[in-house]
Amino acid sequence: MTEAPTAPALGQETPVSAIAASLPALWAADEAMTKASLMNFAVYSEQPGSLERNSRLIEEVVREHACRAILIAAQPSEEEARVRAWITAHCLVSGAGGKSVCSEQIAFAISGRLGDALRNVVFAHLESDLPLVFFWQGDFSDRWEPHLYRRIDRLVVDSTTWTNPVRQLKRMRAAWRDSGSRFVVLDVAWMRIFPFRQALAGVFDTALAKANLCRLHALSLTHAPGHRVTAALFASWIAYKAGWSLEASERVFVEEGEAPLSRLELRGEGDCRVLITLEPGARFLHATIRAGGQEVTQVSPAGRDDLATLVSERLSRGGNTPLYFKLWRQVAAWKLRFAMTAGEPAPE
Repeated sequence: MTEAPTAPALGQETPVSAIAASLPALWAADEAMTKASLMNFAVYSEQPGSLERNSRLIEEVVREHACRAILIAAQPSEEEARVRAWITAHCLVSGAGGKSVCSEQIAFAISGRLGDALRNVVFAHLESDLPLVFFWQGDFSDRWEPHLYRRIDRLVVDSTTWTNPVRQLKRMRAAWRDSGSRFVVLDVAWMRIFPFRQALAGVFDTALAKANLCRLHALSLTHAPGHRVTAALFASWIAYKAGWSLEASERVFVEEGEAPLSRLELRGEGDCRVLITLEPGARFLHATIRAGGQEVTQVSPAGRDDLATLVSERLSRGGNTPLYFKLWRQVAAWKLRFAMTAGEPAPE
């Protein structure tokens, strides 16, 4: 049997049938507590220990995004069919009168093949009239089905965790089309790219860069192991913005270091060159453009790479899902080999 979740991390264990009646008691116990919720935020995982990890994730996310959190940990391979549930609240002390502003959390451990249990526990415990944001962690399994994804408003994923990114992307895109383009895709990997995108945009605000953009035609990206997706999406975005094709001889991906992205070099004719680097442990990116014997340097924030910060920032921004899929079509056309953190390279 899978090791049971630890109750202190998840709050009070509650029969599923008693959740609706038990939640108000969280607020009745302390008059200084005020419930706040702007969305339903469901997090689904089939990885052992995910409930505790995701409870800590929610504790950080609610600092910026008040919500009703619904955590689901599924173990379909277990023989015993069972559902356990816990309720708790994550509270922050506000500046007005010392009141605590709290977000509810309901956690479910689902074991065995329980058919419709996933969508039932989600839909039965949503706060009505609030959007459903769904963070699907890892590969899409058989539980990713129409009755679920047709109700989602915003879908959060982390494509760096997919064992076969192209295959998973196809499943997600098929669901998006089947849902009538209902949900917006928010990829956490996109936030790992954001500091480099900002730095590159800052470089091309200079007159020197604008005058030499058309002379650049090749790139090299250095990324950490397991972050080939991050690098490939960034390269695809650059190619899309610059109107480049980036054939195999014009793009190089180097696996090195610990940062998701640590170095971007754009090369062109003569001495035309753009270089953006992130040194280990540094808080700022350094950008340099060189052309026609001139050189300009700039610095910009490097951002943070912990999951809670990335998810919070991703939730704060909109998403252009058609553009996201267009960038992925370019990545798929390059036929890259993705070596994921889980182990061996995925098949093409």
